[in-house]
Amino acid sequence: MLYPAMNELLKKVGNRYMLVNLAAKRARDIAIDAEEQEIKLTEKPVKTALMDIMSDRIVLDDSEPQVQEEPAQEEFLEEPAEQPEA
Repeated sequence: MLYPAMNELLKKVGNRYMLVNLAAKRARDIAIDAEEQEIKLTEKPVKTALMDIMSDRIVLDDSEPQVQEEPAQEEFLEEPAEQPEA
């Protein structure tokens, strides 16, 4: 049997697609950090990422992304001021 169990991980995240994305991102971060610090990993980054999710060290942020309103088009379409002829 695999540990951590898939059904236990799904309870933490909610859906398998989010779980895969979260685990992949965390595993990439672990691998990059280990390479930069020249640390030899004893376990695969994916297993470490799944263990982090299982132990609640990594939590999915459910907050909605903030959408910034774009300024009105008029602000960018200002006509140049008339210059007096010389």
